[in-house]
Amino acid sequence: MSIYREDTEQNSSDRMIGQVCRDIAIILLIAVFIYLPFLGSLEWAGHEPLRINISKEIMGTDSWIKTTLHGQPYFIKPPLFNWLVASCGKLFGTINEWTSRLPSAAAMILTALTVYFVSGQALSRNGRFVAALATISMTGLIKKARTAEIDSLFVFFVTISLLVWIYAYRRKVRPMITWSIPLAILGIGFLTKGPHAVTFFYFTVFTYLLLKKDLKYFFSFAHICGFILMLAVVAAYVLAVLQHISWQEYAGMWIDQITSRAEGRKSHAFVKHFFDFPLNAVMSFMPWILLIIPAFLSRKSKDIFRQLLSNDLIFFSIVMVAVNFPLYWLLPNAYVRYFLPAGPFIAIVLAGIAERYLAQRQQTGTSSGLTIRRLSITVSLVVGICLHIYTAAIMYRETQDVNTPKKIAAEIGQVLPSDVNTLYEIGAARLLEDITCNLKMNIIQVDTFRDLEKIHAEGKAAYVMHDRDIFKASGDAEKWEKVYARKVKYVQSGELIVSRLVPNPKAAR
Repeated sequence: MSIYREDTEQNSSDRMIGQVCRDIAIILLIAVFIYLPFLGSLEWAGHEPLRINISKEIMGTDSWIKTTLHGQPYFIKPPLFNWLVASCGKLFGTINEWTSRLPSAAAMILTALTVYFVSGQALSRNGRFVAALATISMTGLIKKARTAEIDSLFVFFVTISLLVWIYAYRRKVRPMITWSIPLAILGIGFLTKGPHAVTFFYFTVFTYLLLKKDLKYFFSFAHICGFILMLAVVAAYVLAVLQHISWQEYAGMWIDQITSRAEGRKSHAFVKHFFDFPLNAVMSFMPWILLIIPAFLSRKSKDIFRQLLSNDLIFFSIVMVAVNFPLYWLLPNAYVRYFLPAGPFIAIVLAGIAERYLAQRQQTGTSSGLTIRRLSITVSLVVGICLHIYTAAIMYRETQDVNTPKKIAAEIGQVLPSDVNTLYEIGAARLLEDITCNLKMNIIQVDTFRDLEKIHAEGKAAYVMHDRDIFKASGDAEKWEKVYARKVKYVQSGELIVSRLVPNPKAAR
């Protein structure tokens, strides 16, 4: 009898492993279908040029702590994402659109897999399957997973730190482990966007324990130890940075970054943000946010929501969304991308709603667990198809546009002599990053033409990129020869110019 029981248990275990493997295979295949096609086909845009320029300079100088932008120190954002892009560049031999976006896609896939595995005790197999697919196919998360920006990596670290904490807390793992591992992960997450990840974690965990009437767990020695571990991870990076910048400058940068989000640039900014932010947030979590509609329309909606609140993971996810949403909603300059870490937790809640709604339908024999799987796969594939059609349309528009930054960079490269490996930039701040990220040479920023004359040896030609107004204001136009000019809409004067410092004939003799 015992042998029969052991065989049965072994068969059950093998069957479960096989089911999990099939789920993971489907999730990975759909993720590859959504993320990888056309990943490198569109030009860098948005904040991508900033990340690319920094990553290229890391790759070129091997300076991994003192990061630079056009030769000037840059410490406004921690460098973890730039490290990953530079590492991909070293691995593949170049930083291009595909290699630079690969870390973002990988981070979102890992986020979905984390949701699948960590939610195993709280959701059924079908429920966690839906949650994972929803995570990789929400419109806002897809957008960031296909760009060379920080946000996808930020979502990953916030998600894994919170899910590991609630997983350990629910299973009554030793408090020292429950606090130490998530907070160590959070310390690494600090290297993505700084204190934002810490804010998500503590707003969520403190509120959850408060509602659970277990604040003594928060004010525990184990938590203090975990917090010290997180600080140690952060301090290791900060101390390295302070070798290149003063504490006052570094702290001032972060204070400016944080306070700027609370200041409206215009008198009506808050009103506009107040109404736009919720709508943009809903659009970022489409189409899966629509799963909440059947729950509200159900005759037993109260029973569904009562069951949701009785599930610790789902309750935790609701708390995460509810306590963090007002923070970004009420900050006039906060963008929806700051709230994207809520996406995986919204996916968990929606999967729980779908489970319970369909469980009620099962009682009447009108639904099955297989239906929700087919529905989730279909929705994910349709989202992917729509994405690729949209991407193809943008690709066509870029091919027809002769003024794209990549094409302008190619024109500049053609007019410069082949032996020129440095191009100087004056006065355009970050307005020319879309172009400079596509140039295959060193870009050095200087403040004035006179500064360039001082640092450059006489008798040698120097090439500088600037706008028309800077050129006129320099007062030294006779020393410079215009070699390239182009109308560019995002330059203040409307004209981009590349000039050559005319060598001094006397110095050449």
